[in-house]
Amino acid sequence: MRRLLIALPLLALTAAPSPAPAETACLDDIFITVQGADVLIDHTGAWYNCCPEMRYDVTLVDGTIVVVETEVEGLCDCYCCFDLQTTVTGLAPGEWLLDFTWLDDASGVWETRSFAPTIPDLGQDLDLGKGDLVRGPCYDPSTGVPDRVPTWGAVKVIFD
Repeated sequence: MRRLLIALPLLALTAAPSPAPAETACLDDIFITVQGADVLIDHTGAWYNCCPEMRYDVTLVDGTIVVVETEVEGLCDCYCCFDLQTTVTGLAPGEWLLDFTWLDDASGVWETRSFAPTIPDLGQDLDLGKGDLVRGPCYDPSTGVPDRVPTWGAVKVIFD
């Protein structure tokens, strides 16, 4: 019995949050909407830490707008689905190529989706920028219900 009590605290220090179970995996749907000279990017069903600090880097590389979504820091010991939205602002008129890249936390693989938005001529010049992050509540992807009970790592499984 004494060995078990000593082993549990060590396991608690090293346990990592569990990946998404297959039956409730988030969908990682990416879609865009053109609004004037801006492109709204929606990432629905994003599987991240329950308390993520997100960053979006927007760059122009050889005529392609590259947007990289990164979880800078996860402050909680759990994962859940989020609907995230950011905006690329100040695009000049014409057809653009846009690559949206994120690290799929469930698989550990960097994913990219490509789009070709057409920006209307409103008399604007290129002034590339980004808008603020909009993040919905944590939700259960199988029901769509917000404020899901977090999916904890191996430590929770031991005590359930």
